[in-house]
Amino acid sequence: MSTPELDKYKKTYSEFVEEIVYLHNAHLTYTKKLGRETGFAVRKHIKKIIKLQKELHKTSVAAFVEHRANNKIRREMSIKHRDIVKKIMQEKKAKTNLENKNGNDNKSTTDPI
Repeated sequence: MSTPELDKYKKTYSEFVEEIVYLHNAHLTYTKKLGRETGFAVRKHIKKIIKLQKELHKTSVAAFVEHRANNKIRREMSIKHRDIVKKIMQEKKAKTNLENKNGNDNKSTTDPI
């Protein structure tokens, strides 16, 4: 079941992983060709990763809170459903017991001959 906060978390996570890949590529370029521009590229990706990491933490907490609230609602609905089913089954059982009791009384009073 997908929720808005979970979708936001997934989007942020995919951006985070994408940025890690870009950092890896920029770092490979930096190690092969030392220079100011390649160093700037590495720093730019590191700063963006730090920003995404903070955002990822916030969205994960929000998604967890939303998930926990949804589970609480689902659990309450399940308890209500269980109680309704239990009540219906008790009514059916009482009805069948009453029918059986009435049926046995009728059979015992009638003469088979």
